[in-house]
Amino acid sequence: MAKSDTLKNSHKIYYVQNPNRMVAVLQIYLDIIWLLNFLVDLLLLSLTGIILKRKVKKFRLLLGAFIASLYVFFLFSPFDWFAINPLVKSVYSIVIILATFGFYRFKLFFQAWLTFFFVNFAVGGGLLGLHFFFRN
Repeated sequence: MAKSDTLKNSHKIYYVQNPNRMVAVLQIYLDIIWLLNFLVDLLLLSLTGIILKRKVKKFRLLLGAFIASLYVFFLFSPFDWFAINPLVKSVYSIVIILATFGFYRFKLFFQAWLTFFFVNFAVGGGLLGLHFFFRN
Protein backbone atom coordinates (compact mmCIF):
# COMPACT_ATOMS: atom_id res chain seq x y z
CA MET A 1 0.00 0.00 0.00
CA ALA A 2 1.29 3.48 -0.87
CA LYS A 3 1.61 6.24 1.65
CA SER A 4 1.71 9.92 0.65
CA ASP A 5 3.33 13.09 1.94
CA THR A 6 2.16 16.58 1.14
CA LEU A 7 4.97 18.90 0.21
CA LYS A 8 5.25 22.59 1.08
CA ASN A 9 3.83 23.64 -2.30
CA SER A 10 0.94 21.15 -2.09
CA HIS A 11 2.23 18.53 -4.56
CA LYS A 12 1.57 14.96 -3.60
CA ILE A 13 4.30 12.41 -3.81
CA TYR A 14 3.36 8.77 -3.49
CA TYR A 15 5.94 6.37 -2.10
CA VAL A 16 5.70 2.95 -3.65
CA GLN A 17 7.41 0.00 -2.00
CA ASN A 18 9.74 -1.58 -4.52
CA PRO A 19 11.39 -4.89 -3.59
CA ASN A 20 14.82 -3.21 -3.75
CA ARG A 21 14.10 0.31 -2.46
CA MET A 22 11.44 2.93 -1.75
CA VAL A 23 10.52 4.84 -4.95
CA ALA A 24 8.83 8.26 -5.04
CA VAL A 25 6.26 8.73 -7.81
CA LEU A 26 4.98 12.21 -8.72
CA GLN A 27 1.46 12.30 -10.12
CA ILE A 28 1.15 14.56 -13.21
CA TYR A 29 -2.15 15.49 -14.85
CA LEU A 30 -1.11 15.88 -18.48
CA ASP A 31 -4.55 17.03 -19.63
CA ILE A 32 -4.47 19.99 -17.23
CA ILE A 33 -0.92 20.88 -18.27
CA TRP A 34 -1.97 20.72 -21.94
CA LEU A 35 -5.05 22.90 -21.38
CA LEU A 36 -3.05 25.49 -19.47
CA ASN A 37 -0.39 25.49 -22.18
CA PHE A 38 -3.06 25.84 -24.89
CA LEU A 39 -4.57 28.89 -23.15
CA VAL A 40 -1.17 30.53 -22.62
CA ASP A 41 -0.22 29.89 -26.25
CA LEU A 42 -3.54 31.40 -27.33
CA LEU A 43 -2.78 34.48 -25.24
CA LEU A 44 0.75 34.80 -26.63
CA LEU A 45 -0.40 34.48 -30.24
CA SER A 46 -3.19 37.00 -29.61
CA LEU A 47 -0.70 39.46 -28.13
CA THR A 48 1.57 38.94 -31.13
CA GLY A 49 -1.32 39.76 -33.46
CA ILE A 50 -2.23 42.84 -31.44
CA ILE A 51 1.35 44.15 -31.47
CA LEU A 52 1.59 43.52 -35.22
CA LYS A 53 -1.84 45.17 -35.71
CA ARG A 54 -3.00 42.25 -37.82
CA LYS A 55 -6.46 40.81 -37.90
CA VAL A 56 -6.22 37.08 -37.36
CA LYS A 57 -9.17 34.77 -37.85
CA LYS A 58 -10.22 32.92 -34.72
CA PHE A 59 -9.82 29.57 -36.44
CA ARG A 60 -6.19 30.30 -37.36
CA LEU A 61 -5.50 31.57 -33.84
CA LEU A 62 -6.96 28.41 -32.33
CA LEU A 63 -5.07 26.26 -34.84
CA GLY A 64 -1.77 27.96 -34.00
CA ALA A 65 -2.39 27.60 -30.26
CA PHE A 66 -3.32 23.94 -30.72
CA ILE A 67 -0.15 23.21 -32.70
CA ALA A 68 1.92 25.08 -30.11
CA SER A 69 0.32 23.20 -27.23
CA LEU A 70 1.16 19.81 -28.75
CA TYR A 71 4.78 20.51 -27.81
CA VAL A 72 3.94 19.47 -24.23
CA PHE A 73 3.36 15.90 -25.35
CA PHE A 74 6.87 15.75 -26.84
CA LEU A 75 8.35 16.77 -23.50
CA PHE A 76 6.65 13.87 -21.71
CA SER A 77 7.45 11.28 -24.37
CA PRO A 78 10.57 9.27 -25.19
CA PHE A 79 11.35 11.96 -27.81
CA ASP A 80 12.10 14.64 -25.22
CA TRP A 81 15.76 14.64 -26.25
CA PHE A 82 14.63 15.69 -29.73
CA ALA A 83 12.19 18.35 -28.50
CA ILE A 84 14.78 20.31 -26.50
CA ASN A 85 17.08 20.82 -29.49
CA PRO A 86 17.24 24.59 -30.33
CA LEU A 87 16.95 23.90 -34.06
CA VAL A 88 13.79 21.83 -33.54
CA LYS A 89 12.34 24.59 -31.36
CA SER A 90 13.04 27.16 -34.08
CA VAL A 91 11.42 25.05 -36.78
CA TYR A 92 8.45 24.37 -34.51
CA SER A 93 7.97 28.11 -33.88
CA ILE A 94 8.07 28.70 -37.66
CA VAL A 95 5.26 26.14 -38.09
CA ILE A 96 3.26 27.90 -35.35
CA ILE A 97 3.66 31.29 -37.04
CA LEU A 98 2.80 29.86 -40.46
CA ALA A 99 -0.36 28.26 -39.07
CA THR A 100 -1.45 31.43 -37.29
CA PHE A 101 -0.43 34.29 -39.57
CA GLY A 102 0.25 32.57 -42.88
CA PHE A 103 2.95 33.51 -45.38
CA TYR A 104 2.41 36.46 -47.67
CA ARG A 105 5.88 37.99 -47.89
CA PHE A 106 9.12 37.05 -46.20
CA LYS A 107 9.38 40.41 -44.46
CA LEU A 108 5.92 40.06 -42.87
CA PHE A 109 6.61 36.47 -41.85
CA PHE A 110 9.99 37.33 -40.30
CA GLN A 111 8.45 40.28 -38.48
CA ALA A 112 5.73 38.02 -37.03
CA TRP A 113 8.32 35.40 -36.03
CA LEU A 114 10.54 37.89 -34.20
CA THR A 115 7.54 39.56 -32.56
CA PHE A 116 6.36 36.16 -31.36
CA PHE A 117 9.74 35.60 -29.69
CA PHE A 118 9.69 39.10 -28.19
CA VAL A 119 6.22 38.54 -26.71
CA ASN A 120 7.26 35.15 -25.30
CA PHE A 121 10.39 36.53 -23.66
CA ALA A 122 8.60 39.62 -22.33
CA VAL A 123 5.72 37.66 -20.79
CA GLY A 124 8.06 34.97 -19.48
CA GLY A 125 10.35 37.56 -17.92
CA GLY A 126 7.39 39.38 -16.38
CA LEU A 127 6.03 36.17 -14.87
CA LEU A 128 9.44 35.24 -13.53
CA GLY A 129 9.77 38.71 -11.99
CA LEU A 130 6.34 38.42 -10.36
CA HIS A 131 7.25 34.99 -9.03
CA PHE A 132 10.35 36.29 -7.27
CA PHE A 133 8.58 39.47 -6.12
CA PHE A 134 5.79 37.59 -4.34
CA ARG A 135 7.93 34.70 -3.09
CA ASN A 136 7.88 34.21 0.68
